[in-house]
Amino acid sequence: MNQQIGKRIKQLRTEKELSREDLAFKIGISTAQLYRIETKGANFSIDTLMELCNYFNVDSNYILNGIITDYFIKNKIKDIIDDWI
Repeated sequence: MNQQIGKRIKQLRTEKELSREDLAFKIGISTAQLYRIETKGANFSIDTLMELCNYFNVDSNYILNGIITDYFIKNKIKDIIDDWI
């Protein structure tokens, strides 16, 4: 994989104010594996990708390619509104 993917995952995690330990637990991987993904671009399974997408409510295009879709924008707006209310 590449390190840009790890940077996007870390950005999503920090926006939610989650520790690595918390996110790793929520998506079913070890903290060490999440560290390797975020910092070294380590490979991860399709199952892990789907867990990340489901948890952060983003599509795989964003995580894998950094492509911002309408789906991503709608969910970001929803998150902002939910935080504001």
